[in-house]
Parts: sequence; structure tokens; C-alpha cells
Amino acid sequence: MVRPTWPPSSKAARGALSLLSVLVVASILASCPRPAPLTHRRTAGARPPRLALRDLRRYRVKLFRPLKVGVRYRAEVRGHVDSETSFDSKSLSPRIRRWAYYLLADVTVKEVHESGLATREELKIRKLQATDNGHTVDLLPAGTLVRAHVAGGKEIFSIGKAPVNARAMKVLRYSMDLYKGDATTADDIFGIGEPKKVGESWALDKKMLLKSLKQSIKSSAMWPRLPDIVGKVTLVGARRIKGLDMLEYKIEARLENIAPKVPGIKMRSGTLIISISGRVPQDLQLRATYHTSMNLVMSLEGELATGASAVKMMLGMVQAQQSTSTLLE
Repeated sequence: MVRPTWPPSSKAARGALSLLSVLVVASILASCPRPAPLTHRRTAGARPPRLALRDLRRYRVKLFRPLKVGVRYRAEVRGHVDSETSFDSKSLSPRIRRWAYYLLADVTVKEVHESGLATREELKIRKLQATDNGHTVDLLPAGTLVRAHVAGGKEIFSIGKAPVNARAMKVLRYSMDLYKGDATTADDIFGIGEPKKVGESWALDKKMLLKSLKQSIKSSAMWPRLPDIVGKVTLVGARRIKGLDMLEYKIEARLENIAPKVPGIKMRSGTLIISISGRVPQDLQLRATYHTSMNLVMSLEGELATGASAVKMMLGMVQAQQSTSTLLE
């Protein structure tokens, strides 16, 4: 599975397709200089116009920082999922659902794979909530220590030797990501060796992404085939924020021909559109806050078996998630 920045970020894309976790791009940056005002004849009371210079510098895109045992960071993740299922039948009513989740926790890395990806972590919960149809529930008390590891290809979150409750497990799996056999990083898929100018775009590495997806889909019987993929990465900006040089990026990807296996439903076709934007420090070793904002739009078409007949159905899902990760002392 793809990992964006050094702290394992949220797995919103995995929640939609069990394909992508959090995708992030990074590199070098700096603030754009402001030129001196133009000299020209001015009328009384008028100010000379200012002309912004285009940033022609090149920045190396680099985003993955290997984790080390003992690293501590604060993770904050908030998101919501809206889904609607409609049927080509008057006897079946549309099904609409909206739920939201929120995690704030201090995370300590306990074990790391040789690739630099975490295999075990400990979370000290500050807040863990889920909102279903407008009703918000605290899932775990503040101060709860939760241990995270991988078993059977999935993250397991437990308190002592007992797994957390089902709703807490769902939110934590959406929000955190551990190494599960795929050492592919976001640098492998979205990074590029040649420095880029602000405003430039480049294609994502389809071979590396497919390699990662094969590993993910292989471990999930839901996905019988690999999707068709197109996508690009853009270096949107480079500026100085609170004394740190930061890079701003955007990732856009489209996955066609996705058709998960669902009992009782024959999926015909599907599309997943991914849009991710974020901000990371130029120097990945600095103590800084990593920002990621992700939006997923998925649509599926299929047939629902109802006795001797089949009813055409359409599923639409929109997921939005924002996450920040800040290195602690």
C-alpha cells in the first residue's frame, strides 16, 4: 500500500477501494520574492502597481522519511463518508447514509520494517469519535493506550490483549496505516528524480502503482482485477510558513473498470476519482506539521439479484478527509 509522508497517514482511499492509503508529494520550496514597484508616471494619490515575479527555481520532489523506533508524533484525522444507493425499481427505496469520524492521538513508533515503514505503534488517545446521522459518540476515553499491529493483512488495534470495540476499530483503520507486506512508498509512485518548477506536472509511475495495487488486491478477494489508471502530480507552490520552507502539491488520479465482488450483486463497471492536496516541509528532517486533504468520488453500476429477476443498481460514494501529523519531542 502506498504511504505518503513519514507519519503513517490516513487510509481514506483504502476505505473506498482498499487500494491507496494516503498519497502525498513533497520536495523543496521557498517564498516567492516580491519585486520593487515599477517606475512610471503616476497620478495624484495613485499607487504604482506591483508585479509578482514568477518563481523559476527548481525543487526536488522528495516526500518519504523512514521512521525510526521511538519517534513520536501527534496525528489528527477528520473525515466523512457520504453514500447513496439507488435502484431501477419502484419497490426498492434509495439508501442514503452519512457518517463522520475524528481521531486525535499521540503516536509512538514501536517497531519498524527495514523499508522504514512502521509495523507496530502505540497510540495515546486524546479523542476518538464517530458521528452517524448527526449523532456523535465518544468511542474511547481520553488517555486510553491503544496498541497497533498487523495480523492477517489488517491492522489490529487493542487495549491490553483485547481488541477495541468494532466502531473504534473502523475509525482507527480509516485513520492509521501500518506496513502489511508492501514496501512501496509515495516517493516510488509520485516522486521524480529531476527537480521541477512551481506549476509543473508529471505523470505518476503506473508500473509502481500497479505493483502496489497487485499486492493489495491479492490480499483482498473483493477485487478480481486491476483497474485502468491515469494520473498526474503537480508542484503547486513553494512558500515560507512560520519560518519553514514548505512545498504545496496536488495529486489527481482516475481509476476505471473497478468492479468489486459483493455477495448478491453483479458489478458491471466503476470509477474512482482521487484528488489529494497537501503541504510538507522542504527538509523532511525538520519538526514540522504535515497537512493532507483528500477527496474521493466513487461510482459503481451493477445488478442486484432479487429472486428470479435482477434489478439495476447504482452506488455513489464521496469521502473527504483532512489529516495533520506533527513530530513531537
